[in-house]
Amino acid sequence: MDTMKDICDGELYRRVQESCQDTFITLSLNIDGIQLNKGSKKTIWPILLVVNEIPIKRRFSPENLILAGVWPGPTKPSRTHMAYFLKSTVTELTRLENGIGFYIPSQVSSSTDQIILIRVYLIGACCDKPAQALVQNLPEPIAAFGCER
Repeated sequence: MDTMKDICDGELYRRVQESCQDTFITLSLNIDGIQLNKGSKKTIWPILLVVNEIPIKRRFSPENLILAGVWPGPTKPSRTHMAYFLKSTVTELTRLENGIGFYIPSQVSSSTDQIILIRVYLIGACCDKPAQALVQNLPEPIAAFGCER
């Protein structure tokens, strides 16, 4: 494929597709601080996930966003706080990657009920530079050894 129009066209998605024998879905993650009102230093930091297999026109609709967590503020989390904040999300994503069994009842008879294993893979993250620095435990972009230097 020469052009990439969606994350599902990317190399990592294709590798998951080729290597996973089970049914799977993929997620993208976003973390960013939101100022509660103009002029305020109070912020909240949500962890949002989106399912990449949802058509792109509907993927980012509020009803399709998964709220995985919220750092309640009142200020930007420290690196230590962010690591602690992300720990339960990483644990849960690891569990989902190992697969979850879903019971699918038959419309005809209980003898044809199924349990389907679905694996969930986080294949990307989209953060601005300050959020990326927090998530990856790196210096701030404007720091002496930040990405801009």
